[in-house]
Amino acid sequence: MQLGDVSGAMLLGALQIIIIGALFIATIRANRGSSEQTSRPSISRQKPLRATKQRLAIMLVILSAALFAVAPVAAIAIRSLTSNSKFTTEAWQTVFANPEIIQSLGKTLIFAMITMTLAPFLGLICACNTIYGDKRLRFISGLTTLPIIISAISIGLGIIITFDTQPFDWRGAKFMLPLAHAMVALPLTMRIISPVLQSIPDSLRQASSVLGASSWQTWRNIDLKIIRRAVISAAAISASVSIGEFGASSFLVRRGAETLPITISRLLSRPGDSLQTQAFALATLLAAFSIATIFVVDALADNSRQQNSHA
Repeated sequence: MQLGDVSGAMLLGALQIIIIGALFIATIRANRGSSEQTSRPSISRQKPLRATKQRLAIMLVILSAALFAVAPVAAIAIRSLTSNSKFTTEAWQTVFANPEIIQSLGKTLIFAMITMTLAPFLGLICACNTIYGDKRLRFISGLTTLPIIISAISIGLGIIITFDTQPFDWRGAKFMLPLAHAMVALPLTMRIISPVLQSIPDSLRQASSVLGASSWQTWRNIDLKIIRRAVISAAAISASVSIGEFGASSFLVRRGAETLPITISRLLSRPGDSLQTQAFALATLLAAFSIATIFVVDALADNSRQQNSHA
């Protein structure tokens, strides 16, 4: 796309879809064959870790994994406070004083809120059709897997070449970006909601029907209350995906509506240590926003669960 070879980009995107799709289908068939060969499920019993060596080994693995996850974020935060090998907070002061960066922060949060509303809603509809519907509707689960098979870059490219002519010339429409983010997050939201929805025993629904409740009342008072936390968790994941999404955004973003990842990429591509330090500051904000979104929404889910248990 950077070279202007749209046909070549489409060919590479199609080739990527074919290769990953073939691997995905082969994996599903292999897992299906192994599950059919398993006659009885094995019961595993957990044993407490009593030996000191075992506890030390487990703690070492946990600390190593935590260090591996935290170290890159910490390095970015430290890099945002150094410019020309000197400690400085100039980058942070510039970030909060630059109108373009403030606008980018606002757009990122707006797109994240739209995505965290749209993606769980679509995921809930798809999960309900898959769980409640007959076998003919199970293809929906496969369709929602496509955004995992198809990279976000291919999704952005597909939107560009699909909605580029009248009466659907929406390439410059701002709503296309959160829609693309919702498509990327849809497989995650459905796979968060579906297992919880499938685990609800039919006896609860049958008891509700016997007591005279309609299908809508049964779903609202039983299913929805049980899957509420899963829906909230799906919303948190969707918001995090939207905040950090770069692939589709690189195709669909427009001047004046840049998201944080696009602004970071633009600053890093420019010469100058001060601009790159600003990019590291924005990357730190990006990580902080994602982590805060997960914790806040998860806390709301815990409060909602406690209120329901008291009720």
